[in-house]
Amino acid sequence: MARALHWQCRGHRFESVILHFRLAENAGLFYFSNMYYVYILFSSKTNKFYIGSTDNLNSRLNHHNSGATPSTKSGAPFWEIKYHEIHPDRSEALKRELEIKKKKSKRYIEWLISSVG
Repeated sequence: MARALHWQCRGHRFESVILHFRLAENAGLFYFSNMYYVYILFSSKTNKFYIGSTDNLNSRLNHHNSGATPSTKSGAPFWEIKYHEIHPDRSEALKRELEIKKKKSKRYIEWLISSVG
């Protein structure tokens, strides 16, 4: 923990890795797996969407709704998760997040949300 705080105060990005305990469906064995999420939030206050990625979806939502994130502060505390995808690692989640953001399309985001049902 001290090392993480030391890195963070020197301007380095540090994110803890949370291991999730999952059941392997076919083998019936337990294993550890990192899961990352790409998520789309919507704020009824600002009528805007926000796209992000994280390894802890509930914690990240609470962070957005607390007003601690500058880019979502104006929509707090009304952010809701409207859509999410699970990815096996951080790099895949970041690629997907950028893919969605590059479309710059509210229509595409609404289509993603409606495709989940």
